[in-house]
Amino acid sequence: MGILYLMVHFPFLIFVKIGITGKSAERRAKQIDRAVFGFPVPVMVMFLPNVRSIEQALHRLFSGLSVRFYRGDGSTEWFFIPAGLPVFAMGVLYWWGVYEAFCIFVQW
Repeated sequence: MGILYLMVHFPFLIFVKIGITGKSAERRAKQIDRAVFGFPVPVMVMFLPNVRSIEQALHRLFSGLSVRFYRGDGSTEWFFIPAGLPVFAMGVLYWWGVYEAFCIFVQW
């Protein structure tokens, strides 16, 4: 089990980062912040099994939108914003499912 996250770069809002962490997305953002101009803002997290395979599949899927605008920690996991839209949609569906499951559980 791990965390798949989507971050948006500020002030370059056209860049998103798709990555994984075993910690929190906020802690990961602070690590990246030391290596890059500006700072990343987490906008979506999902707690998933086999998260590394999912991340690698997303990176392959969006490789044509890949961008490397700095050198350092996490620099190869940035993409132009169109790559982030399906990942964000996936996250919305994920959290909707968690919410629905919680509602069903509470009704029992």
